[in-house]
Amino acid sequence: ATLTALASYWRQPVDHIELAHSICYDGTPAHEERHWAEEHGFDAREFRVTWDNARQLIDRGVPFTLTTIGPQMGHLQPVIGYDSRRGVLLVRDPGERHHMEYRGQELLDHYSTTGPRGMTLVPISETHRLAGLELEDTAFYDWMHQLHRALHKHDRQAAADCLQQLESLDPDHRLTLHARASLAFYDQDRVRQLRAVEALAERFPKDVNQQLVRLSLLRELGRRADYLEQLQKLCEDSESLPIYWRMLAGELLDDQRKLPEVERWLHRLLREQQSPEDLRLASRYYWRMNQRALAVQVMRFAALSEHLDESMAADYFSLARANGETESGLAFLRQRHETLGRQSAGPTYNYVAALEACDQHAVANQALSESLTWRPDDGDAKLNAAQFYM
Repeated sequence: ATLTALASYWRQPVDHIELAHSICYDGTPAHEERHWAEEHGFDAREFRVTWDNARQLIDRGVPFTLTTIGPQMGHLQPVIGYDSRRGVLLVRDPGERHHMEYRGQELLDHYSTTGPRGMTLVPISETHRLAGLELEDTAFYDWMHQLHRALHKHDRQAAADCLQQLESLDPDHRLTLHARASLAFYDQDRVRQLRAVEALAERFPKDVNQQLVRLSLLRELGRRADYLEQLQKLCEDSESLPIYWRMLAGELLDDQRKLPEVERWLHRLLREQQSPEDLRLASRYYWRMNQRALAVQVMRFAALSEHLDESMAADYFSLARANGETESGLAFLRQRHETLGRQSAGPTYNYVAALEACDQHAVANQALSESLTWRPDDGDAKLNAAQFYM
């Protein structure tokens, strides 16, 4: 919606739905936004937003995107003006009817752990508006963009060259550390990824996303004692967040002796919020307490709330099948395959795995054929088919 609005501002309208289908699925990676802009005749420049460069861009008639990132979420919105007397930025949030006002420096300080990232979207014919303007961290963002495009095309050597360029600029820069973590993630080198993430988490202790990645890596590497120690510390903090309570409750759920403590954390969570992950945790708790029908119903709510999350859908089917509701579970997965399978191979993979588990091989074969017809160039769809045919 933000890219569409900015394109319209420059009198180069694009089809909103077509744009969404081309670059969006359960979110939009930053490199896809910029790549789309550059492919459609715009000069896209990423930078770290400051109060000064925000004013300079607006004074030149150049609105720009602002990315705000919170715990497990990100939001893109255009900055369209400012009020210097009150120190506010005027922002056109796509989800609101009217423009909003944010206290400028307070906003920028709050999101300083992620930049915040900005991006200009200017037609090539209007690039003179940016002449002589120095935007912060553009060189780092340029190399970071190239690194992610290289990984998107599975050109690992090109990505490594981009990381080398970033390290030559500043080996300890925030984006250099992110680039190291990205390349290590691509290589599935969890130890090297953890080193980069720990450096980010230590530098930005309030960055919840980095803390979550660190916890995930500690658990994946089998360092449960370190994982629990770090998680307990985060839960005991005076500014502790519900996401940490959920993780601790989930960790304790397998210990029958800890179920009263799990119930306490769960009630605290559900009083605070009812996110899909909270509902999944509640479903697991009810199953442990032998309230199975309720567990299945709550898990279905969770899967519907986060309808693009494959693990949610798989968990719902598993519980439904274990409770004798196999047909309802299969119908749910079939509908996802039919409505989402043209955009991603994931819904088909879940559906076919469930059909195979139920010995419905002919139906599974038909679903695989449909997936390959819809997405003939999708490597994941081909790998899924190869795995099941094998």
